[in-house]
Order: sequence, then C-alpha cells, then structure tokens
Amino acid sequence: MTTFFAIRVELHGIDHEADTYRNLHARMEARGFTRKIEADDGRMWKLPPAEYRYKSDFPTEVVRDLAFNIARQEISTKLSVYVVKEVDAAWRGLDLV
Repeated sequence: MTTFFAIRVELHGIDHEADTYRNLHARMEARGFTRKIEADDGRMWKLPPAEYRYKSDFPTEVVRDLAFNIARQEISTKLSVYVVKEVDAAWRGLDLV
C-alpha cells in the first residue's frame, strides 16, 4: 500500500540556509522527496527547514536508510534522520508555495 512519510534530515552544525542544505534539497528532490505538502483544497504549503515528504510502498526503515544515504553523500559529519509514516496531517503557520 502506498503511504506518505514525513522525514526530517538534520545536518548537525550546518545552517539551514547554507549551500550544503541547498545541495541536499536538490539530491532529495531528485530521488522523489518533496519539501511541500498539499492541502485538501489543492493549495501547496512549504514544509519547515530540513523536512520532507515521500510517497512510497517501502517499509519505514527503507525510507529512513534512503534518506540517510542521500544525506551522507552531502556531509561526512554527524547527521540525524527521523521518519514517520503519516496517518493524518494537520499544520498551521506554514507558508504557501
């Protein structure tokens, strides 16, 4: 069954505006991760820095490892990856795309 996942990739010690994060975003998006979320009304919203969504039928652990390996290509120091399988989503305060 195809599922949406919420993913956070934290590059420790790197500013969210740094080129390292911009490069990470490009790599993640090239592999199907997105930094947007669509509301029921079709409007698109920007996720917070270092957050992604991914649609897949992979197990959670595979999505985690995929995100980690993409990030590892960008940085060799400490990084953290957190993945949650979405059941429902609600947000407030995000910016429109």
